[in-house]
Amino acid sequence: MILKEYLELLSDLKTGVGLSNIHDQVDPFLCKLVENLTLNSLYIYILQILKKEPAHAFKIAREVIEKYKIPCNITTVYIVLYRLEHFGYVESEKAPDHKSKRIYYLTPEGEELLSRSMQILQEVPTWIETIIRGGGNDTDVLP
Repeated sequence: MILKEYLELLSDLKTGVGLSNIHDQVDPFLCKLVENLTLNSLYIYILQILKKEPAHAFKIAREVIEKYKIPCNITTVYIVLYRLEHFGYVESEKAPDHKSKRIYYLTPEGEELLSRSMQILQEVPTWIETIIRGGGNDTDVLP
């Protein structure tokens, strides 16, 4: 369960818990791998949440933490939502019951991005298997 351990360490890093001996606990390369699978791919989790239903940022952040067990904060979610909106993958509007809240919606372009991202993720096990085997052979075709 090394992934779970690193997710817990990432969570500690985000909250500042246990930073005194963090260098003894965290291999920077493994930590980067976990970050790439989680925080650096946060847009996939956000799009997946919005595919189910429109939501505001706090609800998205809560679901990312509770459902996917990814340690993130609301600021990070807002940054990703801003970028997704900038590129047309989500749209937002003011919530009717709250002036400062925005409700985010998945656009058709966002659905396409999510679909293509999921296709890539489905190909990852082939890559990993090739790494585990020590490389491909002439009949292997990497995606």
